Amino acid sequence: MRSREVMVHAVDLATGLTFAGLPEDFLAALREDIISKRGAENVPAVRGSDADVTAYLAGRPHSGVATPDGSPSPELPPWL
Repeated sequence: MRSREVMVHAVDLATGLTFAGLPEDFLAALREDIISKRGAENVPAVRGSDADVTAYLAGRPHSGVATPDGSPSPELPPWL
């Protein structure tokens, strides 16, 4: 949990670190954690890079995330 807070908020500080700069194993664990907390049935199917999908799920700025049919990703409520 501490790693999650430190890394996500390091991105929030806008010092040049982005979700794309975070380790892939961290991004995978964070995605799983967010989906678990939101409830898988409440998370829409989306496509994009792992970093952008994770940022989207975390409610952070993202680009290139869309539904499987190419529609814009729906807005999500806050996750914490």
